[in-house]
Amino acid sequence: MGKKDKKKKKNVDPNKKSELQAKKAAKADKSALKRLAKESRNSGDKTDGADAVNAEQPAAGAEDLDALIASFQTNRVSADAQDDVTEHVLPSGTYPPPRANFSLHSLEGSGSGSGSSGDWVLFGGEYYNGQENSVYNDCFHCASKRTQNEDTHTGSTPTASTWTRYQQDTAPHPRCAHSSFAYRNELYVWGGEIATSSQFFHHRDFWKYNPAGKRWTELTPAAASGTTKTKLKPNPPPSPRSGCATLVYRHYALFFGGFYEASTETKWYNDLHIYDLSTNVWSGAIQYDGTKLATTTGKIPGVRSNCVLGHFGDTAFLLGGFCKIGHQSQERGEENVHKAEGYIYGDVWSLNLKTLIAAYEHTTSNGNGNGSQSNPDSQKRW
Repeated sequence: MGKKDKKKKKNVDPNKKSELQAKKAAKADKSALKRLAKESRNSGDKTDGADAVNAEQPAAGAEDLDALIASFQTNRVSADAQDDVTEHVLPSGTYPPPRANFSLHSLEGSGSGSGSSGDWVLFGGEYYNGQENSVYNDCFHCASKRTQNEDTHTGSTPTASTWTRYQQDTAPHPRCAHSSFAYRNELYVWGGEIATSSQFFHHRDFWKYNPAGKRWTELTPAAASGTTKTKLKPNPPPSPRSGCATLVYRHYALFFGGFYEASTETKWYNDLHIYDLSTNVWSGAIQYDGTKLATTTGKIPGVRSNCVLGHFGDTAFLLGGFCKIGHQSQERGEENVHKAEGYIYGDVWSLNLKTLIAAYEHTTSNGNGNGSQSNPDSQKRW
């Protein structure tokens, strides 16, 4: 019996094992949130425990739920001062469990394998098995190795590598469709959503991942420094959302658009935010003058999520995206009946990053401490 049991354990599918571990972690988080909500309610707080884990949460409770999750994160850290990181090496030739809407970045100089030039780092995502949707917060590393072409000695080809799963006790909560980027060999993750049969929630927290130490650190915004002696409050990050596009230019990260949904409202955005990686300061929503630079109507890109945002030199390019447009239906004699129809964009926009950042730096250097203050001399144009 003992030998048979050992063989069974060896034959466990590593993908299924990782998926079960992720589900257990999500279930533990959910139970802790329920417990905190109950304690908060008993102490006189108006936040309803069901709202904290139910898809039917009202939009007005988003800030309360943010505070609840922050409290849970603090309690989780204090409960386990060691903050352990578990490591699981997947068998050669196997890959992380199937998932969508995850992030994947190559971090140069962070290689964990012999002869590697860096690691591919995969984080989060979701998987629907036909009955239930699972959302993850695990992190996988794959050392990127290259071997020289012995025939020509002029190039190199990638070789197969082993994936390793790392799970930190205080990692960000499970999420998918989050914003992410790599900067100075570290991974940054902001926002995203958790969407399961029992939970639907949009995040607005910001995290940094160090691939060398395999550890996450939550970033708390700092106040902008100005020429005035008045103590400035930190500008808030973008409102909770998923599908927000981002790019890195110099030491700035730009965030555009995104999507938010609650039981009482659904929103798509076209606002622009700047985050200064050197000072840990958010700009607040940027006000810019608009000029049409593509075959679209309007002066700035329309509200959307899941668009592509990148840059070449000093110019940013925005492509596509999705939103739902409400309209009135007069079918069958019905009037004033609002419906939402999905719309996929095919437009392209460009933005001069050099002038945008120059205008932003000019505004902050004048002591306003907020990039949302409009600068009349700027040419912040799409």
